[in-house]
Amino acid sequence: MNPNIETVRIFEMRGWYDEYFVLAQGIRKDKQFKGAWNDELFGVLLIDGSLCRSLASIDVFPTPRWNDYEIHIEKISDDNLVIRGGSISYGGSEIKKYAIDKIDRHR
Repeated sequence: MNPNIETVRIFEMRGWYDEYFVLAQGIRKDKQFKGAWNDELFGVLLIDGSLCRSLASIDVFPTPRWNDYEIHIEKISDDNLVIRGGSISYGGSEIKKYAIDKIDRHR
């Protein structure tokens, strides 16, 4: 993805049957904006129940606000995963919706 990213943190992890949805952020080590928005990435992942194996990379996207953005799970149903993202300092939010039956699992 991006070799400049060295620091990763998990925003949220929520169980879904015997698996987990994970929301994570990766950012360059110095946390300084150098003109590349993809030096801070957010990931939406599905991992197995042992927390050892990634089952799917659902989405990876660059930050819309440098080092001032968080994502959280809004809702999980049998049909959809809904996440909400927003600026920590300025408010506002956006919703991303993922169809569960469209998740491309790693084989």
